[in-house]
Amino acid sequence: MNRLKARVEKIEAADTLHIVTFLWEGVTIRMVSLNLDAGIVPGKEVMLGVNFSSVAIAKDLGGSVSYTNQVAARIAETEEGELVTVVRMQIGATELAALITTGAFRRMQLKVGDSVTAIIKANDLFLEEVLT
Repeated sequence: MNRLKARVEKIEAADTLHIVTFLWEGVTIRMVSLNLDAGIVPGKEVMLGVNFSSVAIAKDLGGSVSYTNQVAARIAETEEGELVTVVRMQIGATELAALITTGAFRRMQLKVGDSVTAIIKANDLFLEEVLT
């Protein structure tokens, strides 16, 4: 499980649907939430979560992608398995891990030190804990 310490910047709401904008490691990321705790307000520090399998990796990304959260990263470590590979990326002071197929890992020729884009759908982020 990835844990991201972030600060709430903005909340947009329509009925029970919310889009929450956070500042994380100097970049803006967004989360879609159906039910949002009333204590979540701009300025609050929170811990967000995202599963390893919900993080995609792009190399030499060109063009548009509908996924809201696209963050520049550098590959710090890889753990290649027979079927799946864990790719650990560094984003500021935070490590973000992605679980991808080993076939994709080899096809993309990913290696430690590569600059990549970590991609996370806004509805794959979740609020784990309110810190302040």
